Amino acid sequence: MCGYALVKLTATGQDAQIKSLRVFEKIAKEGRKFGVFLIISIQRPSELSKTVLSQCNNFILHRIRNSLDLDQMRKSIPFINDSQLFRLTYLKTGVALTVGESFVVPMEILIDGKEYGRESETTKPSELWRK
Repeated sequence: MCGYALVKLTATGQDAQIKSLRVFEKIAKEGRKFGVFLIISIQRPSELSKTVLSQCNNFILHRIRNSLDLDQMRKSIPFINDSQLFRLTYLKTGVALTVGESFVVPMEILIDGKEYGRESETTKPSELWRK
């Protein structure tokens, strides 16, 4: 990454949201000319600006089950097909699908974070109830 931008918003409420959206859209559209790149991490891609999402060239996708989010991915990612989108709904924890210009072929990868700290896990209520 060649650079980054910090944005300080002074407006409140909806004005702040509109200003921040415009800033991210401008960085996404024009930032590469100036060596500024974005790494976007979001749990709800359907809530992300279509302008920002359209500027993304590479995707690391974890499990997505929401139909609105899947539809947004279908419309926004030219590198993904329907069977891969369907597969996203069944990925295990820690597995991601990588697609985009940097990946010759789409592939599933296992993200092992043990050396970086505590491994992410989902607590199962049924196991807590047994205690």
